[in-house]
Amino acid sequence: MEPELQEFTLLGFELFVDDNTNGILDEDELVSEWSNSCQIRYLVRQEVPELTDLELCKEDTSENRLGGWEFEYKRNGVVIEGEDSEELVSNAAGKNAGSFPAGIYKINVRGTYQYGNAVMVADAGYSYRPSSIVLGNDSWVDGNQLGLANPAWVGALKVKINGNDINWGIYNSDHEYSYYFEHTGGDIIFSIFDSAYGDNQNIDLVVEIEESTGTVYTNEDGCTSVEGLLPGAYMITETIPMNWQFVSRSDERNNGDEFILDSENNSLIFTNEQQLGEISGYKFNDLNNNGIWDDDEPVLPGWTIVLRDSGFGLEPVAFSTAEVDNTAVTNELGFYSFTDLEFGEYEVCEIQQDGWSQTLPTDNGCYNVFIDSEGQVYSNLNFGNYLLPVDEEEEEEEEEEGEGSSEGENGNEETNQNNTGTTTTQTRTFTTTTLITESETEAEEDEGEVLGAQTCEETSVLSGSVYNDENSNNTKDEDERSFAGVKVSIYAWVRNEDGALERVLVKQVTTDEKGEWEAQLCAGKYEVEIADKLPEGYEVSGDSVLEVDLGEDAEVKGADFVLEQIEEAGFSFWNLCPTLLLIGFIILLLYLLFRRKSS
Repeated sequence: MEPELQEFTLLGFELFVDDNTNGILDEDELVSEWSNSCQIRYLVRQEVPELTDLELCKEDTSENRLGGWEFEYKRNGVVIEGEDSEELVSNAAGKNAGSFPAGIYKINVRGTYQYGNAVMVADAGYSYRPSSIVLGNDSWVDGNQLGLANPAWVGALKVKINGNDINWGIYNSDHEYSYYFEHTGGDIIFSIFDSAYGDNQNIDLVVEIEESTGTVYTNEDGCTSVEGLLPGAYMITETIPMNWQFVSRSDERNNGDEFILDSENNSLIFTNEQQLGEISGYKFNDLNNNGIWDDDEPVLPGWTIVLRDSGFGLEPVAFSTAEVDNTAVTNELGFYSFTDLEFGEYEVCEIQQDGWSQTLPTDNGCYNVFIDSEGQVYSNLNFGNYLLPVDEEEEEEEEEEGEGSSEGENGNEETNQNNTGTTTTQTRTFTTTTLITESETEAEEDEGEVLGAQTCEETSVLSGSVYNDENSNNTKDEDERSFAGVKVSIYAWVRNEDGALERVLVKQVTTDEKGEWEAQLCAGKYEVEIADKLPEGYEVSGDSVLEVDLGEDAEVKGADFVLEQIEEAGFSFWNLCPTLLLIGFIILLLYLLFRRKSS
C-alpha cells in the first residue's frame, strides 16, 4: 500500500497541501502547523484502507435461525509506554510489541523525547530545531528531510516500524500521529532512528497498536453485522446460553478461533444444538405397602403425573394444580415422561385418587430435580400407591351402585372407577388390570368388534389366513380351499391387581371370503387361536395356538392356520377280527350248553 507523495505549496507564510494544484488555499486543504518556516517540503498523505463489514449468523442443527444471541469480536492490540518506551533507543533492536497475524493495523504514536544533550526535542516524525541551527528561526523539521535537503542538518530522527521508514503525516502541535501498517505476520518492532546524535533520553512516547473489539447481538433473522473493520485476523466468540452446546462454524474452526476477514471472506455462521433434559418413571400398585416396587407388583395406567418449575435456586414449594406447567398420564405400562426440559429446578408430583395412599416417594410426595446446562436425564422417578382396605358393607354398596349404573345405561357407554385407579368403559378400554368377562365377549362376538381396545396406540398390524394345504407345501396356493367366516381370537397375558397373570381376550376377528384376517394391535406379545368350532370334517394341522411378538409400527403377516381333512376309515379284515372272535365264542358256548342238555 504505497502512499502518495504530495508537495506542500508555500503561499505567503502558510504551508498547505494543494490537493487540486490551483495555487490557492481552499477550505478543505490541509495546513501545516509549523510555527515558522519557509521551506518547501513533501508530505505523505496516506489513504485509509478499504474497510470491510463482518456478518455473523446463528442457527440450530435444523438450520433455524436464532435471534438475540451474543457475539464478541476482538482483534488484539498493545500499548507501549512508561518504562517499556525506554527500549525505543537510538539505532538499537527497539521494543518488540509481540507477534501479530497478517493484516492491516492502525498504529498510533503520541508524545516526545529529547536528544542532543536534552537541548532539542523530537516526536514520531519531526524534530525541533532552534534558530541557531535552522535559518535563524525556531522550527519543527520533517525527520525525513534532515540530512537530505541540507547536509548540514545532521540527525534524521523518526520512529520506525520493523526498520521501515514511516511517513507520519503533517506535523501537529499535539504530537499525535497515525499510520496504517500492512503487516505480513510475525513480530512488530518499534524503534527510534537517530542518524547522528544517539543520545535519546527522557522518552515520553506512547506507541499503540489499536485494538478492535465489540459485542453484537443477532436480530430476529438470526444475523448481525459489524461495520467498518480493517482486514485481518479477528477472534470471533459466541456466548453460549444454558442448555446449548457448540456444534460447528462455517469456516470449520472452533468457537473463539481466529477468522481471517477480507472483502471476499466476510461472513460466518455458528451452529448450536440444544441440550434438553428429561424426566421419566413408572406408577405401580404397592400391594404390600412397603414403599418398594417388588417384582410381583403390577403397574397402574391412567394416573396423572404433573410437572412444575419450582424456580432455580429456590426451596421447593407446596404443589398446587394451579401452578402446573405440564402433565402426563401413565400408559399401559405405567410409564410417564417429560421431555425437552430446559435448565432449572423442577418438581414432579402425582394427582392423588380417592381410596389410595401414596407410598413412594416419601419426601412430601414429590421429586425435586435439577436439570443442568448439559441437559440431565432422570429416569425411574417412580410413584407407588397402596389401595386402602374397604369393609364388606361398603364393598357391597359399591358393587350394587356399579350394577345399577350399567343396567340403567342400557348398553350405552358408561365410565366407572376400578380398583386400579384406571378408567374402564363399556367400549372395553383395555389396561393391564382390566379383564373381559364372558358375557361381554358374547355381546360383541357376532359383530367382530374390538373386545379390548388398549389404551396404547395401535400402530402394529397382524394378519393371517385359514386354508387347506392340500399339497402340504406350507403355502396357500390359488387352487386350495379357503375358509371364510372363521373366528380368530387374539389373547394377551396381563397382570391383575393381585399380581397374578391372566390370559385376556384382546380382539376377535373373522376371516373374509378369501379366508384372510387382519387386526391392528399395540406392540406386545400375543397368542392367536381359532375361536369356535372348525369346519366339519377338518382339523388343525400343526400348532393350534400361534405365539406372536409385535414390535412398534410392525407389520407381521403369515399367522396362518392350516386345516386338513379328517380321513374316513376304509374296509379291512383285521378291523372285523374282534367282532368275529366274539361271535365265535358265543356260538361255541351255545353249542356246549346244547350238548350238555342232550346228554
